[in-house]
Amino acid sequence: MKWFIPFLCVVFVLGNQINMSQFIIHNLHSLSEIAALLASVYYYRTLKGSFMRWFCPFLFLISALEIFPLLSTKAAFFTNYATAILQAFFYCYLFCQLSGRKRSNFIFSCLTAVIISVFFAALFLEKDRNHLFYLSKIFVALGALMTAMYLYYLYKKIDEDHFYLTSYGFWIAFGVIIFFSGISFIFSLYTITVTNQLNFLGERLYRIVPRILCVILYSSIIVSFVLYKRSIEHQTLQPA
Repeated sequence: MKWFIPFLCVVFVLGNQINMSQFIIHNLHSLSEIAALLASVYYYRTLKGSFMRWFCPFLFLISALEIFPLLSTKAAFFTNYATAILQAFFYCYLFCQLSGRKRSNFIFSCLTAVIISVFFAALFLEKDRNHLFYLSKIFVALGALMTAMYLYYLYKKIDEDHFYLTSYGFWIAFGVIIFFSGISFIFSLYTITVTNQLNFLGERLYRIVPRILCVILYSSIIVSFVLYKRSIEHQTLQPA
């Protein structure tokens, strides 16, 4: 993939300005987001014929929102929740399109409505940030549930002649459910990690784990682009 070479060059140049390992650890999430964005641009010619084309603007917005926390600490707080709402919209839409069933679409839409309502209420009605922290637990739990529902649908849909790992939808769902489940788990251990000062790679556990989860999520999305292109090429080669 030609897009990956200039990306690595940029990382190398920036990393040389500071400690390379620290640079990578501190920016794991941003680097994985940018890599996925570049991949979506690279594969856009293939993706533009379906709902997968929305990955490009979605990943652009997610990457752009990462800039605001650098400008202001207050912006970081609201940016995190704006990102959460954006993800709720996008992943619900995505799984509705992947499932293609009216009942599934209704359930996905209801779950997303609950998620978005909770976060809008939290942003505009609540002043205590501790409440927002607990509400974020609800978000990730519902997100994991929504993804698990699609995986179950995929399990019922794919017959014995097909392999899950060749399905681009599986890889999207895999990345999303690992991300949401991992975030939910680390949230549940937040008090323990703070009290016992649990670290990994020189970072607090509740900081480094979400970054690693981002790598898994966006790597899975990149894999889905590759498999989607292969599925389109396979359909093209099939006789009419």
